[in-house]
Amino acid sequence: MIRALQLIVHLPIFSIVVPSNVIMLFSLLIPIVMFDLLEQFELLQQIFPDSEEDSELYMGSYSQIRDIGYDSLNIFMNLGTLAFLSAMYFLKVAFVLFIMKPLSYLHKGLKNKYNRYFKQVFFGDLIAILVEGYLEFLISSLLLLIVAP
Repeated sequence: MIRALQLIVHLPIFSIVVPSNVIMLFSLLIPIVMFDLLEQFELLQQIFPDSEEDSELYMGSYSQIRDIGYDSLNIFMNLGTLAFLSAMYFLKVAFVLFIMKPLSYLHKGLKNKYNRYFKQVFFGDLIAILVEGYLEFLISSLLLLIVAP
Protein backbone atom coordinates (compact mmCIF):
# COMPACT_ATOMS: atom_id res chain seq x y z
CA MET A 1 0.00 0.00 0.00
CA ILE A 2 2.83 2.43 0.80
CA ARG A 3 4.49 1.70 -2.58
CA ALA A 4 1.27 2.59 -4.38
CA LEU A 5 0.99 5.82 -2.40
CA GLN A 6 4.60 6.65 -3.28
CA LEU A 7 3.80 6.27 -6.97
CA ILE A 8 0.59 8.28 -6.73
CA VAL A 9 2.18 11.28 -5.01
CA HIS A 10 4.90 11.34 -7.66
CA LEU A 11 2.51 11.56 -10.63
CA PRO A 12 3.55 15.17 -11.43
CA ILE A 13 7.07 13.95 -12.19
CA PHE A 14 5.65 11.88 -15.03
CA SER A 15 4.04 15.00 -16.60
CA ILE A 16 0.54 14.06 -15.52
CA VAL A 17 -1.40 17.27 -14.95
CA VAL A 18 -3.12 17.41 -11.58
CA PRO A 19 -5.02 20.29 -9.93
CA SER A 20 -3.17 22.62 -7.58
CA ASN A 21 -5.06 21.49 -4.48
CA VAL A 22 -3.95 17.91 -5.17
CA ILE A 23 -0.36 19.10 -5.60
CA MET A 24 -0.59 20.84 -2.24
CA LEU A 25 -1.78 17.58 -0.67
CA PHE A 26 1.05 15.70 -2.41
CA SER A 27 3.62 18.17 -1.07
CA LEU A 28 2.38 17.43 2.45
CA LEU A 29 2.37 13.66 1.91
CA ILE A 30 5.77 13.24 0.23
CA PRO A 31 7.92 13.57 3.40
CA ILE A 32 5.65 11.07 5.15
CA VAL A 33 5.46 8.59 2.29
CA MET A 34 9.18 8.72 1.53
CA PHE A 35 10.11 8.44 5.26
CA ASP A 36 12.11 11.66 4.98
CA LEU A 37 12.87 12.36 8.63
CA LEU A 38 15.74 14.77 7.94
CA GLU A 39 13.81 17.00 5.57
CA GLN A 40 14.09 20.12 7.68
CA PHE A 41 17.78 19.79 8.53
CA GLU A 42 20.06 22.11 6.61
CA LEU A 43 23.05 19.82 7.14
CA LEU A 44 22.44 18.13 3.78
CA GLN A 45 22.28 21.52 2.06
CA GLN A 46 25.65 22.47 3.53
CA ILE A 47 27.28 19.15 2.64
CA PHE A 48 25.83 19.00 -0.89
CA PRO A 49 25.45 22.57 -2.13
CA ASP A 50 23.30 23.06 -5.21
CA SER A 51 23.73 25.76 -7.79
CA GLU A 52 20.60 27.90 -7.72
CA GLU A 53 21.21 28.99 -11.31
CA ASP A 54 21.10 25.40 -12.55
CA SER A 55 17.97 24.64 -10.56
CA GLU A 56 16.23 27.78 -11.83
CA LEU A 57 17.28 27.05 -15.40
CA TYR A 58 16.16 23.43 -15.52
CA MET A 59 13.27 23.45 -13.07
CA GLY A 60 11.65 26.61 -14.45
CA SER A 61 9.34 24.81 -16.84
CA TYR A 62 8.52 22.03 -14.39
CA SER A 63 6.37 23.92 -11.94
CA GLN A 64 4.44 20.85 -10.74
CA ILE A 65 7.64 19.07 -9.81
CA ARG A 66 8.86 22.15 -7.97
CA ASP A 67 5.50 22.52 -6.21
CA ILE A 68 5.58 19.02 -4.70
CA GLY A 69 8.93 19.77 -3.09
CA TYR A 70 11.68 18.90 -5.55
CA ASP A 71 13.45 22.27 -5.79
CA SER A 72 16.83 20.81 -6.61
CA LEU A 73 18.44 18.56 -9.19
CA ASN A 74 20.96 17.35 -6.63
CA ILE A 75 20.30 13.66 -6.09
CA PHE A 76 21.59 13.74 -2.50
CA MET A 77 19.23 16.60 -1.62
CA ASN A 78 16.30 14.74 -3.16
CA LEU A 79 17.15 11.51 -1.35
CA GLY A 80 17.28 13.26 2.02
CA THR A 81 17.25 10.71 4.83
CA LEU A 82 18.14 7.85 2.52
CA ALA A 83 21.35 9.64 1.45
CA PHE A 84 22.29 10.05 5.11
CA LEU A 85 21.54 6.38 5.87
CA SER A 86 23.54 5.28 2.83
CA ALA A 87 26.52 7.32 4.04
CA MET A 88 26.20 5.71 7.47
CA TYR A 89 26.12 2.29 5.80
CA PHE A 90 29.40 2.99 3.99
CA LEU A 91 30.97 4.09 7.27
CA LYS A 92 29.82 0.80 8.79
CA VAL A 93 31.39 -1.13 5.89
CA ALA A 94 34.66 0.75 6.36
CA PHE A 95 34.60 -0.08 10.08
CA VAL A 96 34.04 -3.77 9.39
CA LEU A 97 36.68 -4.06 6.69
CA PHE A 98 39.43 -1.83 8.04
CA ILE A 99 39.09 -2.13 11.82
CA MET A 100 37.26 -5.34 12.75
CA LYS A 101 38.89 -7.59 10.16
CA PRO A 102 42.51 -6.89 11.22
CA LEU A 103 41.52 -7.13 14.89
CA SER A 104 39.84 -10.49 14.28
CA TYR A 105 43.20 -11.91 13.16
CA LEU A 106 44.85 -10.71 16.36
CA HIS A 107 42.22 -11.89 18.82
CA LYS A 108 40.38 -15.20 18.41
CA GLY A 109 37.33 -14.04 20.38
CA LEU A 110 36.64 -11.29 17.87
CA LYS A 111 36.56 -13.77 14.96
CA ASN A 112 32.99 -14.90 15.71
CA LYS A 113 31.80 -11.33 16.27
CA TYR A 114 33.46 -10.24 13.04
CA ASN A 115 31.79 -13.05 11.05
CA ARG A 116 28.37 -12.23 12.51
CA TYR A 117 28.78 -8.49 11.94
CA PHE A 118 30.14 -9.06 8.41
CA LYS A 119 27.04 -11.09 7.49
CA GLN A 120 24.76 -8.47 9.03
CA VAL A 121 26.41 -5.59 7.17
CA PHE A 122 26.74 -7.23 3.76
CA PHE A 123 23.62 -9.35 3.69
CA GLY A 124 21.19 -7.71 6.11
CA ASP A 125 21.77 -3.97 5.97
CA LEU A 126 22.60 -3.74 2.26
CA ILE A 127 19.52 -5.66 1.23
CA ALA A 128 17.33 -3.63 3.58
CA ILE A 129 18.58 -0.31 2.17
CA LEU A 130 18.15 -1.46 -1.42
CA VAL A 131 14.73 -3.03 -0.96
CA GLU A 132 13.27 -0.19 1.09
CA GLY A 133 14.89 2.60 -0.89
CA TYR A 134 14.80 1.41 -4.49
CA LEU A 135 11.80 3.54 -5.37
CA GLU A 136 13.34 6.65 -3.86
CA PHE A 137 16.64 6.00 -5.68
CA LEU A 138 14.68 5.52 -8.91
CA ILE A 139 12.60 8.70 -8.52
CA SER A 140 15.61 10.88 -7.69
CA SER A 141 17.55 9.54 -10.66
CA LEU A 142 14.55 9.79 -12.97
CA LEU A 143 14.01 13.40 -11.97
CA LEU A 144 17.56 14.24 -12.99
CA LEU A 145 17.15 12.43 -16.31
CA ILE A 146 13.79 14.03 -17.12
CA VAL A 147 14.61 17.63 -16.21
CA ALA A 148 18.29 18.02 -17.08
CA PRO A 149 19.20 18.17 -20.77
